[in-house]
Amino acid sequence: MATIGFENVHYAVLTKDDTTGVTYGTPKKLPGAIRLSETMENNTAEIFADNRLWATATVFSKGTLEIEMADISTEDAAALLGHTVDSSGKIVYNAADVAPYICLMGEFLKEDGVTKRYFKLLKGQCAESSMEANTKTDSPEFTTVNLTATFMPRQYDGDYKYIIDSSTEGSATTIASWYTAV
Repeated sequence: MATIGFENVHYAVLTKDDTTGVTYGTPKKLPGAIRLSETMENNTAEIFADNRLWATATVFSKGTLEIEMADISTEDAAALLGHTVDSSGKIVYNAADVAPYICLMGEFLKEDGVTKRYFKLLKGQCAESSMEANTKTDSPEFTTVNLTATFMPRQYDGDYKYIIDSSTEGSATTIASWYTAV
């Protein structure tokens, strides 16, 4: 089934990823999901022998994610991009700031209007995006927020994405806790 909807975006900061284990902070909702675009990059090597293609090998390289949101709070923007919010509520951008690794999760509604596909991208880092706005005219236009992130396999186990459909037998327990922990 094809998907017809996208909602319930959450993120959790990755606090540990090494050979001994992986830990995340508590997931937090990002309201206002509009669009998500994921591009997976693979590297392929080929070997030719006896005048023909003999074998190929393909490995996952990285994933690039673009997500469009209706808006994003200053607290969430700062958390995703590694900035701070000062006591007056403004985001302070510093050249030394480093965006944390995060897990991004959400769900797609399938064409039957009932079945959902849940996803988790396990280790990614958001990048600064450009600001864009238009002057108000006699026909108002909305300006949205676009975030980009690069996702990669975790050091701990090499996993980079989880997906489960609500129609999968036995999925209810997994889905019930989907947004409470990674």
